[in-house]
Amino acid sequence: MNEEINYQIAIPRYQQIALDVASRIVRQEYQVGQKIYARSSIASQYGVSPETARRAICVLSDLNIVTSEKGSGVTIQSLESAINFLQQFNKRQSISSIKENILQSISRQKKEMDQLNHSLSE
Repeated sequence: MNEEINYQIAIPRYQQIALDVASRIVRQEYQVGQKIYARSSIASQYGVSPETARRAICVLSDLNIVTSEKGSGVTIQSLESAINFLQQFNKRQSISSIKENILQSISRQKKEMDQLNHSLSE
């Protein structure tokens, strides 16, 4: 039984886009009050469906990082909220990393126990 199990948790594409936009705000590539792309432009920029772009903007809007109005595009609302979002995400990633390490350790221990049991039965 030599299969490696990957326990890494994939980040949904819409969340990756939300993180990228928040990162750009934190790096001050986008300024508070600045209008950025409409949803359709975000979809084409990131090579995703309009629904995926909409979900990314909804995440940012729900966290008060941006505001989104039909026909008006997306407006940057808060640098502080963008910073908080990235900090929370980094904390969650740290927890996910710890969980992944624990699961990998359990997998290694199981393999060792299987090998030990095999040796004992011989």
